[in-house]
Amino acid sequence: MRSLVSTICGLTVAATAALTASSAVAAINEIHDGTSNTTFVGEQGTLRPNSGWDAGSTTSLPTNVYDGSFVEPETQPLNQWNAKSFWWDQDVNGDDNNIVSLTLNLKQTFTFNSFTIQADNNDAYLLQYLDGATQTWLTAWSIPSVGGWGLETRTSPLLPAIETDALRISHLPNGDGDGFYAVSELQGFDLPEPATWALMLLGVGAVGAAMRSQRKALTTA
Repeated sequence: MRSLVSTICGLTVAATAALTASSAVAAINEIHDGTSNTTFVGEQGTLRPNSGWDAGSTTSLPTNVYDGSFVEPETQPLNQWNAKSFWWDQDVNGDDNNIVSLTLNLKQTFTFNSFTIQADNNDAYLLQYLDGATQTWLTAWSIPSVGGWGLETRTSPLLPAIETDALRISHLPNGDGDGFYAVSELQGFDLPEPATWALMLLGVGAVGAAMRSQRKALTTA
């Protein structure tokens, strides 16, 4: 009887640890409607003459960046770079070093250590965050160009924890792109530390081991 009680107690503790860790693992996008307003620098939403991208384009809207919705890539031109995105033609803005930027003012401080962005595939971008202590912009993620066509999604590696109330998106000058830039979605997450993942796995493993032990005890009783 004492063994059964001990097993039940062990199961309860392990299950609680697993559930606690599992709830921490759930990643919630902190950048969404209602949490941000935007400011931008440079000219956006205007194409160079004879660009060939007028058909299928839509108005450049900063709110597309944090509406919580990715552009579906299955059918062209649904994922055309300048459709349902915040977009700019760097040729209209002149020299490549004349940076166009979009700032998301988050209204409160959030912690981030992972980002996902959907942006034009063959361009590289820079995601910065405002450091509260120094009020300077620091690099959060240098976003590489990728293969594919149009608006393509990429996710950052796990980053050191970033606490900020503002993010800024621009392009990396002297990149390998074509001067057409677009961002259709940016999402930011506060993911659990590796120790939390270990706790969850330990809890689940303990539950399984205790259940196997209890079945064995009942079989041999």
